Amino acid sequence: MLQELLAGSSSDALKQIARLRLAKILLYQDKAQQVVDLLEGQEGTAFAAAYSEVLGDAYVALGRIADAQAAYQQVLMDPQAQGTVDQRLVQWKALDLPEIAADEPAPEPIIEPTMEPIMEPTEELTTEQPTDAAATAAEEATE
Repeated sequence: MLQELLAGSSSDALKQIARLRLAKILLYQDKAQQVVDLLEGQEGTAFAAAYSEVLGDAYVALGRIADAQAAYQQVLMDPQAQGTVDQRLVQWKALDLPEIAADEPAPEPIIEPTMEPIMEPTEELTTEQPTDAAATAAEEATE
C-alpha cells in the first residue's frame, strides 16, 4: 500500500510520510540497499532529517561507515531536525559507529631496486664506540 501511495498522484506530504515509513519497514526487513535507493536524493524536504537518520542506519547495515557518519552529521547540523528527530539518539548512533577503514595503516609502498653500487663501510663506521657502562667498567679496571 505504501508503494502505491508513492506511485500514485497523492499529495506530496502524504508521499513523504509513505516514503519514510516504507524505508523503515525495508530497513527492518534487512533490505538496506532498497532503503538507500528510496531515500538518496530526497534532501530539501521537510522530512530531510528523518530521511538522513534512516539513511544513516541503512549505510551502517551496508558497512558504509563514512556515508553513515555523513548522514548522521547532516541530521545533527540541521536546525529543523530538533522537532522531528531525536538528536541525542542520532548522536549516540554516530558515536557508536566503528572506526572508519581509512584509519588503518596504508600498505607499504613498493620500492624499486636502484642500480647504484653498494659502498663498502669505512673504518669509522665499523669501529664501535664504547657505551657509558663499558667506559665506566674500563675506568674502574684501570684504577
